[in-house]
Amino acid sequence: MILLEKFHELLQPWRSAFPQQRTWQRAQRLAYGLLLCLRTHLTSNAICATGRQFLDWSADYRLFSRSPWNPHTLFDPIFDHWAELLPSPQAPVVVAWDDTLCKKTGRHIPGATCARDPQSPPFHVNLIRGLRFVQASVLRRASQFLGPARALPVRLEPAPPAVKPQHPKRTAKHARTKPRNQRKNRKQDQKRTAAKRGNQKAMPRTPEEKEYRLQKKLRALTQVGVRVLQSLRQALDARPATRQRQLLASGDGSYTNRTVLRQLPERTTFIGRIRKDAQLCQALPAATATRSGGRPRRYGAPAPTPEQVLHDDAVPIVKIRCFAAAAVREVPV
Repeated sequence: MILLEKFHELLQPWRSAFPQQRTWQRAQRLAYGLLLCLRTHLTSNAICATGRQFLDWSADYRLFSRSPWNPHTLFDPIFDHWAELLPSPQAPVVVAWDDTLCKKTGRHIPGATCARDPQSPPFHVNLIRGLRFVQASVLRRASQFLGPARALPVRLEPAPPAVKPQHPKRTAKHARTKPRNQRKNRKQDQKRTAAKRGNQKAMPRTPEEKEYRLQKKLRALTQVGVRVLQSLRQALDARPATRQRQLLASGDGSYTNRTVLRQLPERTTFIGRIRKDAQLCQALPAATATRSGGRPRRYGAPAPTPEQVLHDDAVPIVKIRCFAAAAVREVPV
């Protein structure tokens, strides 16, 4: 009973996230069901775990589709007490974020798509169907000893890809069955390819194609990751204990690009992986940014690559003792 009472106490701060008392009671009941259900943690299994399998399920499903509540508010209790878990008043808030894929089998689930299986071997890429998310977790290191950090999820932002519009002449079923239509469509594809190469004037884009191109940019993983970082920064700025703390975000190499680096919020530092032969440049001085003729300069003098810095004897190597790969190691930096 002590664990049940503690879990009930942890759910009490969620009450302010729901507009009505009955909505809060339904969400609390489903939280118990997801904790106690067996096999896959689905809404149907959570309903059955609470003993409501013979009642109407529509109200429970409307909680996730029609009820006006913000999922980000469910993680507010973590930010409220996060300053108490940090070792010092000047300690930064460390966040790790990456995209993840939740496997799904239904073909009518909104946002579900086929993506690369991260567990597939490198010599044979497999495809799985699922929902794509960008997850961010705050990291808290061990205080008594040098050990692994505890990660607490604080954001799970959906990132479904944009749906490509179908061509109006190919939506009919007979367009794929009759050989005559297949030859006609093949000739049209050849004309479009020739138009792209500059042989003739390109066809104007339809409003559906323009909207698809816009949604493709907005739904990219880098853009969703930037929105996640901005949401975390806003959550930290809303609390006096974490308002002035630096946010250290660690991400994969796919996020180490100008889309993320140019849209970082204030008091935020991004740490990402980069290629060892990356071509880098020094910052351009303000006095040389403009010149009399030609285009304005954008890059400064060429900088050494990360591999050249690694092998440069003039740069001192500092060994840091840290916990990595299930053991305490000395990592040269």
